[in-house]
Amino acid sequence: MMLRWASYSTQTDVDGNFSVYMLAGKYVVYIPSNKDAGYLNYWNAFEVNSDTTLATFEMKELQTLSGHVTNADKYDMVRIYAHPLQPSRPYKAEPDSLTGDYTMELAPGKYVLRCVAYFDDYRYMVFYDSVFTPKEAAKIDVHGEVTGIDFNLPEPQAAPFSISGTVTSRQSGLPLEGANVVFVSYNFLSNLWQTWEATTDADGHYKVEGFTMLQEDSLVGFAWKDSTFLAQFYNNKPTLQTADPIIYHANEDVENINFALDTLDTENGHSISGMLLNEKGEPIPMGSVTAYTTAANVGVITVQVDSTGHYAFDPVFPQGAVVYLQAWGGYDYLPEFYNDAHTWKDADPIVIGDADVTGLNFVLEEKKPTRILLAKIKGWVKKQGQGKASLSEESDLVGGIVYAKPVGTDEWTGYSYIKEDGSFDLPVESDGTYTILVTTKEGETESTVEVKNLEAQTTVEITGIPQPKDNLVARTDQLFNAYPNPFNPSTTIKVQMAKTGPAQLIIYNVLGQKVRTLYNGVLTQGIQKFTWNGKDNAGRQVASGLYFYQLKTQNVTQTKAVMFIK
Repeated sequence: MMLRWASYSTQTDVDGNFSVYMLAGKYVVYIPSNKDAGYLNYWNAFEVNSDTTLATFEMKELQTLSGHVTNADKYDMVRIYAHPLQPSRPYKAEPDSLTGDYTMELAPGKYVLRCVAYFDDYRYMVFYDSVFTPKEAAKIDVHGEVTGIDFNLPEPQAAPFSISGTVTSRQSGLPLEGANVVFVSYNFLSNLWQTWEATTDADGHYKVEGFTMLQEDSLVGFAWKDSTFLAQFYNNKPTLQTADPIIYHANEDVENINFALDTLDTENGHSISGMLLNEKGEPIPMGSVTAYTTAANVGVITVQVDSTGHYAFDPVFPQGAVVYLQAWGGYDYLPEFYNDAHTWKDADPIVIGDADVTGLNFVLEEKKPTRILLAKIKGWVKKQGQGKASLSEESDLVGGIVYAKPVGTDEWTGYSYIKEDGSFDLPVESDGTYTILVTTKEGETESTVEVKNLEAQTTVEITGIPQPKDNLVARTDQLFNAYPNPFNPSTTIKVQMAKTGPAQLIIYNVLGQKVRTLYNGVLTQGIQKFTWNGKDNAGRQVASGLYFYQLKTQNVTQTKAVMFIK
């Protein structure tokens, strides 16, 4: 295809009208600002295929906003941004490097002002007036000249912090030497994306040390050790998107950030591997792939994508297991289920056969560019006829995604993952009305939400069951991780039966002695939940320590560990 480039210029008459002869095609119109006439520059796009009368170009009145930035001269770069509460473009200004004074030209409206300063490898961000979230920020009404919008930057000094803990085997409780622990920035809009890494010593201990310019910040922690243990995010979370943030402060030593890794059974399983690609066929060198599976002793696991775009799960998936894969390629792409699906309803299951599964590639769709996402929709997802999900049990909503787009538009511009308790925090650009789509294993629904003053709250009820092609129906009986673990006073153990049949669920101590029989009888097909209150068959409270719970059925014998603490 040959592309032709053409440019035209014209002037308006006294009534603001213009006419110009031009070739058919797509064009961008630019009208430069005129300070004497009091209007801002203007951009728009249009297409011409015949004689065309364009919609009126509405010029924005030129207003000014000014202020001072203390210590601006001590930073490498400082920018002031004005973000409108209604969907529109932001404006920016750069303070004078010597005086710290700035003046910004912008359109009339209500704004949130943000100051961003860079120093070496650090970024400091603050909203007007000395707050750190757009919700808290003072809203500035700009009509005419506005002055005195000042920012006070701290001295550009990075303060130390450290995070330490241990990595152990969940089954044995023994320390793991040579385990890898990585922490990444959680609040990456306030601080540059950074990573800190450490390796455990012979006692399973690790310590990472870093620097921050923020008085309070947060990280996400991730631990793994070779191919004999399942990788884990802090607090036993399976994915980066649902991981619990670890809060730290300048000059603080955060201790007891511990990880307990589950042992991998790789003797009788098969692996899954593939690549993350963009729509040009190029590798995406950042991201992760999560597997949601019926495989016994696996559940939900995540692997990271390497610098060449490849991912690979260890051989943990037994023959007959059903697996759904979900890929995340960083913040520039929409998440995707295999195969080319954005929802659970359209996802294709992978049924594990008698060999490793290779070549499961994802081609991720680039997310429509947006301005900084200042507003937030906070919500809860619940099943039809139920209240909010409970924190006391593992949620069937894990792996669910919430998408958002402004009403009247076609492309999803934001997304968020649903957490174990059914909650989500969905960032959106500004005030306005949004369409949101919730998609989970249990069903999906679409609704509208109005955002005012940069925030909205909603409860979304899943009213339809999408029934994915295999709906994660178990091909083998499965024993899930107890939750919570460690526990006091009780923990919940979930069992999934591939079909109705006899089953035993028994608690043992570390000597192999039977402590409690939770169930002995016939279990129906599907998921059943059992609660252990830390007592033996005689009703006596057991001692603090490690215990094993075992599921025996006609098909499998599975054992997992749980810790009781007083």
